[in-house]
Amino acid sequence: MTVAAILGLAAVLAMSGFQTFNDHVLSGGLVGRYYWFDGSASAALENRTYSAKWSWGNATSLIALGETTASASATFRVYQSSTIFGNGEGYCARAVPANTSWVEVNPDATNWSRAKLVIGNEAVSGAPGCANSLGIVEHEFGHTFGLAHIGYNGWAVMNDWIAGRTDITAPTVDDINGIQDLY
Repeated sequence: MTVAAILGLAAVLAMSGFQTFNDHVLSGGLVGRYYWFDGSASAALENRTYSAKWSWGNATSLIALGETTASASATFRVYQSSTIFGNGEGYCARAVPANTSWVEVNPDATNWSRAKLVIGNEAVSGAPGCANSLGIVEHEFGHTFGLAHIGYNGWAVMNDWIAGRTDITAPTVDDINGIQDLY
């Protein structure tokens, strides 16, 4: 192995890891929590959400989510939106940490007790620019759990370019380490 190859490998290994919102989290942990679908959610979004919760649950025993039909008992509310991609920001989806009254909070400044996941129609359909519909839902759940973007790790679900990476379909070691560190 050449010196350049060894230095390159060392740089990649040194950059692996996870990012959080200043170690702020969903208060009360991630076991026994429920998600609820707004009437806007299609069957396709419901299927991707179900798969995403299983991906996170299979990756770490610290996450166990179930579905509820009662919005009042939900920790996570899942919405499908036709406007999120067309809002000029080009997002495929958005996670919104919130307090007990469902008012958005700054995750860098405080813990939260609930969260909204707003998934764009483009992400649900896998349209160009939002092709990784399962990865996008997993990514947004990761934000609601307390994980921030990992811009330098091309394989993590929390990679900030997840939307176009159809080869990323489950949390990686870095994503799991982040959850284990937080909870």
